[in-house]
Amino acid sequence: MKKTVSLILAVVMCVCTLVSFAGCTDKTVADTEEAVTTGAETLVFEAPETEAPELEIQAPDKSTKYVIIRGDSACATETDAAIALKKFILSEGTDIQIKTDWYRDASEIAEYEIIVGKTNRESADTFETDRELLGMNGYVIASVGTKLFICGGSYASTAQAVKRFIELWDNGIIRGLREGGRMYGNTKADVKSVMFSGNSLSDYSLYCESTDEEARACLDEFRTAVFQHTGLMLPYTEEKQGRLILCSVSDNEDNLCTVKQQDGNLVISYTSAVGGQRFGALLDGIFTESEISVDTEVIFRKKYGKIIYYEDFGAKGNGVSDDFDAIIAAHDYANNVRGTVFAKKGATYLIGPADKRAVIKTDTDWTGAEFIIDDRNVKNCKKEVFIIHREEGSYSITGIGPLKAGQTNIGVKLPGDSIVTLTNSNVKRYIRKGGNANNGSSQTEVIRVDKDGNVSPETPIIWDYDTVTSANGFKIDKETLTLRGGTVTTTANREPSTYNYYYRGIKIYRSNVVIDGLTHKIKGEGSSGAPYYGILIINSCSDITVKNCTFSGHKTYKDTGSNGTNMGSYDITVTSATNTYFYNCNQITDINNSSYWGVFASNFAKNIVFDGVEFSRFDAHQGVMNVTLRNSSFGHQGINLIGSGKALIENCIVYAKSFVNLRSDYGSTWDGDLIIRNCEFYPSNGAKVSEVNLIGASNTEDHDFGYTCHMPRTVTVENLYISDKAVGKYVGPCIFQNFNSSRVKDGYSCKYPVLVTEEINISGITSDSGKELRVCSNTYIFKDTLVNRK
Repeated sequence: MKKTVSLILAVVMCVCTLVSFAGCTDKTVADTEEAVTTGAETLVFEAPETEAPELEIQAPDKSTKYVIIRGDSACATETDAAIALKKFILSEGTDIQIKTDWYRDASEIAEYEIIVGKTNRESADTFETDRELLGMNGYVIASVGTKLFICGGSYASTAQAVKRFIELWDNGIIRGLREGGRMYGNTKADVKSVMFSGNSLSDYSLYCESTDEEARACLDEFRTAVFQHTGLMLPYTEEKQGRLILCSVSDNEDNLCTVKQQDGNLVISYTSAVGGQRFGALLDGIFTESEISVDTEVIFRKKYGKIIYYEDFGAKGNGVSDDFDAIIAAHDYANNVRGTVFAKKGATYLIGPADKRAVIKTDTDWTGAEFIIDDRNVKNCKKEVFIIHREEGSYSITGIGPLKAGQTNIGVKLPGDSIVTLTNSNVKRYIRKGGNANNGSSQTEVIRVDKDGNVSPETPIIWDYDTVTSANGFKIDKETLTLRGGTVTTTANREPSTYNYYYRGIKIYRSNVVIDGLTHKIKGEGSSGAPYYGILIINSCSDITVKNCTFSGHKTYKDTGSNGTNMGSYDITVTSATNTYFYNCNQITDINNSSYWGVFASNFAKNIVFDGVEFSRFDAHQGVMNVTLRNSSFGHQGINLIGSGKALIENCIVYAKSFVNLRSDYGSTWDGDLIIRNCEFYPSNGAKVSEVNLIGASNTEDHDFGYTCHMPRTVTVENLYISDKAVGKYVGPCIFQNFNSSRVKDGYSCKYPVLVTEEINISGITSDSGKELRVCSNTYIFKDTLVNRK
């Protein structure tokens, strides 16, 4: 048996009080330290025999045999992590190189490598990062022979792993990592402790006494959930001793999954209908409190209801037969009996061009399956393939009188807590200018309202309504619906490149939905094609979470219709929705490849959060209120904003022409505060440019956009790095682009003046040029703006 030993060092307990270590004896794991403090980082060390040699990254004479390896097509976050590691090791007096994982033949692979992030160095025969286990916030530092892997479950957590590696090196700890060792970390563990009848979960080991693959899969999912929520990596043991977590098959006909105590052990029971590989749906409901203490016999249970497979209704899953009718029938049946729908692992379901849709009203698990949506010869491109639907339909609201911006009650009672869309068709907003000019949209917005008519302070009314020509309510579903896993591949349409948008995706038309682990791929794009609204179309709903998902950029086509402009095609659109969250999501296509359009767009939305996202663009078209972008990277199309409220951008990397682009076709307006904190800016991805502006804007102040345009009321820029080495000789970077070069002196008159920023706060700015961050090349425009520098 491979033994594990503790790496408990006194210095660790002094330096890293939030670190916990797994201690082991020859036969079983015992006396493991307590799990994490809420929100803190946890490390769990595993090491082989004590006599295994230590890695010698830095020799006594400061030399090294090692090189740093990153992926040849690595994302910006992982590339920057490799650079940060190189800079640190250089500061320690050791010269080290960075190379990519590309090579002509195997002889070019170095013997000693520090491998950062996702590369081709991983293989089943050597080492593979279990990114599903690590999740969004987990990482592993692993020594395999003479190679050291530093890998995260997401791009952001890889960067955190490098940062942690540097900290541990600096404190003299990591140098004791021996060959064959593992160190696991979790940067955002949300559970402080889990106790079962006085015993900590960290006292237990995983033991699989059955040869059944489902039993092992069940324990694997339990281990994954424990790590992702607590940061504790439970070890497997081969000896049936000590406190154990076991697995058994239940003959319960009610499709229950349970975790209970039995003879001092924890026993997981699952029905054969559910299967061990479906156990994750139960685990989502376990870790709901920061401190869990349970003394009852049956600890957790999950009733799935009836289990439905697409094959029960005739699906072949062979990728050749059209399974659309079977898929529709399966969901119709599940909706009636409140059952859970499962796709068969390894199946490929073909969805043909029929004018139909599958209605989803219950939990659905597509893990391990693929769906091919064939968009050639579609009968109705305006109909979604799947619609995640609310239990109750929408309803009209009458009797709403004039409303004022900020009004806290709409004056009518509702049948329940609801999302409400307000419209005044007599007033036009977002009157677009430029290549796609139009006459604007009816004044509309989305608010969240309780049954007594109180407007949620998170979604305040932003417009004045002399009259409300229509108001529609959508009751908020209280139960969460989860769609888990699956790969959806779109066979692209071959239509002429005109604005005939395709809706052939998954429409989310229900509040409280989680999309977890979905991957979208695109194949068959040709020389032309009609645009898409996306694989995810989020509309008239609230509290939508999209996590651990991968999307694809669509090819950019020229509109062959009237204006000949570049034609946008998205993979996600959010319209008239509140509280949408995107965690640990990325795109397959390179975020800096300009031949692909942006992945994300929104209209009339409130409260959008990105955390750990890597997209070619964030784009708010017809207004967003409140947006938070954290721990994310944005490619060639950058961050495009129009709207109001608070825009917080922190720990982000941007590669576009400007750090934030206030869209000129909608007046370059942001009526609120803009905060840029702890970020990096690489203008045009390092290409040669003549100027550097953080905020791109253009408004000649002669066009009526349907509202008064604002530069952000306040701008705060803290701890920003600007890569301006490609600019050459210039005066220095600016916060604002010169949005109106005609506005240069007193007496200038315009029909639709832009309101200028009131206050700017600047601190911690660094750049390659070392030049000071200016306000604007046109000093006149911002002459009355208060500027605070620290």
